[in-house]
Amino acid sequence: MLALDANEPPDGVVFRMLRRGNKGKVEARHLVPEASSLAQHSHRQENAGKKEQSELKRLVLQNMERDDFINASRT
Repeated sequence: MLALDANEPPDGVVFRMLRRGNKGKVEARHLVPEASSLAQHSHRQENAGKKEQSELKRLVLQNMERDDFINASRT
């Protein structure tokens, strides 16, 4: 569904784009439709990255708890 209201952004993925000329300013535009394979691949990669990050966080916290337990039992 495309948003037709001027206040709502169109359905799509926002990509940051560097423009040359005019001071090389960075713009955010809805360039890629949400249903495109590029947008879907981008979402899958983002979700996989978040999942990996949360798993690493879980492992780090688990190791910290184990180290705290070992250090507490030594004293």
